[in-house]
Amino acid sequence: MYQQLVPMVLVLLLGVLWRQLSPAGLPVAQVRSVLGILIINFVAPALIVEVLLTSSLKQELFQVPASGNATIVIILLISLAL
Repeated sequence: MYQQLVPMVLVLLLGVLWRQLSPAGLPVAQVRSVLGILIINFVAPALIVEVLLTSSLKQELFQVPASGNATIVIILLISLAL
């Protein structure tokens, strides 16, 4: 499990280091924006896919989304009935 957290911790540490050093004169706000987009669009989905592919398929993997979808449908039906 900790193996998947290492890249995220490294990105956080690089962000702290970048804020202290500010290499190449790039503004912190611009770097933060680009890194945020990179993490949201590439790193986080890759981490999720890696965890799903390396973990064993258990019943909870299907129960959690199914119960969430059932809750949404039930609340939607109740709101439409009122």
